[in-house]
Order: sequence, then structure tokens, then C-alpha cells
Amino acid sequence: MESYFQVANERAPPRTRKTLLIVISLLVIGAALIFFGGRFLESKLTFHPVRYASNDAWALPANAEDVWFKVDENTRLHGWFFHARATPPIAATVLYFHGNGGNLSYAGWIGERLAGNNLDVLIFDYRGYGRSEGRMTNERALLADANAANDICRAPAPARNLYRTE
Repeated sequence: MESYFQVANERAPPRTRKTLLIVISLLVIGAALIFFGGRFLESKLTFHPVRYASNDAWALPANAEDVWFKVDENTRLHGWFFHARATPPIAATVLYFHGNGGNLSYAGWIGERLAGNNLDVLIFDYRGYGRSEGRMTNERALLADANAANDICRAPAPARNLYRTE
């Protein structure tokens, strides 16, 4: 007994088979272009950095200091470290991520409020954002930045590897 596909294939004229092969080939090529093109556009659609411009009026928030820390040998990240306003002991250290757009200058008020509640706060710019060096390319780079900032926050206060600006 013949299957439906064998019968349909035998009855289909050669021109129909050729058209079917062309359509299938175009679908496969189109799917590949969408997949690889989507990966290329992903960072453009995900990350919206705002770089620091020397003519910007960045005001350091109250109780904060400019700090720098390294992700790797070639990349330094910039942040603001807010010291808790209450007397020690400090309740905790908060690591605040400002989101996928803008830079830390948009989140200074959050650091001030958290510091007022007996919390140390580190707000930092990911690579390619604000004054931080480098360029954000993918989620792995973002994860490396987050891990470096987390390491800073987890270290005891005197051992934190922060570079202060003078």
C-alpha cells in the first residue's frame, strides 16, 4: 500500500517539486537570518547607555563619594558609594543597579534615601555607561560587571578595593 506522500510526490509535476524546494530553502534561509540578525540587534535593543559628557552638570549627591573599581585589567567602572548617615553598625550594604538605560546620575536620589535608613549603597555604571570604561556588548559583560560590584559590596569595609577620586 502506498502512502499519501508517495502518491502525491509521484503525481506532482517536476515544476511543483522545484517550487517546493525553493520555498523550503527560502524558509530555512529566512529563519537563519532572523535568528542571527536578532542576536545582532539584541544588544542594540537591550542596552541604552548614556555616556558622561564633560559639559554635564553632574552633582555628587550628599554623603556619596566617587569610586572606581576594576572588572578586569582593561576595564574600570565608576560608581557612587553612599555612606550610611546613622552611626554604626551599618544595617547592610545595598548594591543598586540603575537599569538598562541612562546612567547612575538618574539614581542618586535613591542612594541618598537608602543611606538615610542606615544602609551603605553602591550605585555604579556598567561598562559603556556614564564614566565607566569599555563597551557593553552582551549579557556576559553585564554579569561580569555585576559580579565585580558584588565582590566590592561583600568585602569588609576596610578591605574594599575601591579607587577614590581626589
